[in-house]
Amino acid sequence: MEWFLLLVLFAFSWFWWDSSGTREIAIRQGRQLCQQAGVIFLDETVAVQQLRLRRQSSGSLVFYRRYGFEFCTDGEHRYSGYMDMLGRSIQHSYMDAYRVTEDHLQ
Repeated sequence: MEWFLLLVLFAFSWFWWDSSGTREIAIRQGRQLCQQAGVIFLDETVAVQQLRLRRQSSGSLVFYRRYGFEFCTDGEHRYSGYMDMLGRSIQHSYMDAYRVTEDHLQ
């Protein structure tokens, strides 16, 4: 019984540590995506929208996570985006179509 509790505690701790590191990577990537697009990365954070186990091309099981984020162009309209991560690597990113303001044209 004690070994089982230690194993559960270890698994929970590892998952929390892994999730924290992956989330930090997603925040940096979200900030970079928004900077490249010339928009504002809102709230300086991301949120997990999906969490699953998937196999990498090598066959090993890793967590697949979809992180959502929001951005704006003019301070009024909020738009959404997301990043798909397999393990700690970005597989795909998406940003909603957004209104281009005069500031973007200059």
